[in-house]
Amino acid sequence: MNSRIFFFLFVFALISCNDDDEGGFPSATGIEGRILTQDEFQRPLYEERDSVELQIAVGFNNFEVNGDNVGQWKLSGAPVGTYNITVVKDGFGPVERRNIRISTVTPEYPVFDGFQKLPTFVITEKPNTQFQNVELNLTFDTQVVEMIEDTIWNLNMSALMSPAPPPTGEPKGYRVFWGTDQLLSPENYLFQAHYTSLNENIELNFNDPIFDALGIKSGDMIFAQFYGDSNFNFEYTTEDGRLIFPNISDNPSSVFSVVLP
Repeated sequence: MNSRIFFFLFVFALISCNDDDEGGFPSATGIEGRILTQDEFQRPLYEERDSVELQIAVGFNNFEVNGDNVGQWKLSGAPVGTYNITVVKDGFGPVERRNIRISTVTPEYPVFDGFQKLPTFVITEKPNTQFQNVELNLTFDTQVVEMIEDTIWNLNMSALMSPAPPPTGEPKGYRVFWGTDQLLSPENYLFQAHYTSLNENIELNFNDPIFDALGIKSGDMIFAQFYGDSNFNFEYTTEDGRLIFPNISDNPSSVFSVVLP
């Protein structure tokens, strides 16, 4: 009888330990950090650090934390575990950071006054770039190689950016999407690329290897669209495998098209 009582007390002690701590260490801690805001040219925006929200997920727990007017934020009572954090603010591109490990046994981040200090987040203001005079100019040539006729395609794209790049010399960023579907979008495309320009006049050329790689051929229709973007190429893949372009403008150019004869 005594051995049974001892056994149940021992099991109860183990369960209590697992519920309350991490192998004898506290099961919760504090986390804190800083958020910086910048414009599309990577210049700091000191007056825009308020109204930033952090969406924090760890296990089955979700928290929403707001940064203060200088970009500082804190979460006390944060459970140990692996965190996914998304930082959002109206008019700015979201930033997502996954697999942040918070442990009280072997902290990976500096600890000050019971708070683990995470790396700084930087969010970027979306540009308001507009595009006028957009043109798609398709040319082609036919070649015969070993008695097989091959069409060589060449696509020129041009547009006028407004506002123009600043006279201080920072390049202005933009992104191009194109494909063969009239429902072209940043979620539905065959080709996308980020570019910068010191000139308001954009001139791009896409030659035959791109057509071959994408499987575009005679009779297809190409749809293309411009988006304003930051002057640095920033993109990330979500947990479900989608490629996200967080800093593209909310108002892209119209969709333009051309048919391959």
